[in-house]
Amino acid sequence: MGYFSVDELSILNDIKANTTIVGVNYYRWHNLAVANDVYIFVDKIEFEFNNRLPILLEINETDDGITLKTNYNIALEINEVETTFNNQIKITQKNEINNAFWNIAKNNPIKSIDAQQFEQFYANEELIFNFGDQKIEIKFNHEKGLMVDFYEED
Repeated sequence: MGYFSVDELSILNDIKANTTIVGVNYYRWHNLAVANDVYIFVDKIEFEFNNRLPILLEINETDDGITLKTNYNIALEINEVETTFNNQIKITQKNEINNAFWNIAKNNPIKSIDAQQFEQFYANEELIFNFGDQKIEIKFNHEKGLMVDFYEED
């Protein structure tokens, strides 16, 4: 398990009350190395907001959690991956904001974004977007990439 850096926590803290998500872009990693067995998972999720610059959640370089970015060039990152893997990897983008799942985000401002805390550190394996009556969790999974679901309290 890893932890969010001070800079990443600052990104989360900058998302203030009355911030609404207006775009959710999923970036799917397609492993084409085995022709009859294409492996696909969500590698990055970009959030666009009504009142601030977008943020990017992606699987970190050590492949053990989520990292957050505000300064990025997604087209360049995609090109680098596809070139590095000799086009055996393709990354596709799709805006999911009109998916019924994200209606909660379109219609309700974010109340908070939370991560599991251990003493003064925050684990980078999961983020919980709190919209008041409902919450959405984004979890890192070693085999399935970034997974998005409604959050259920234990």
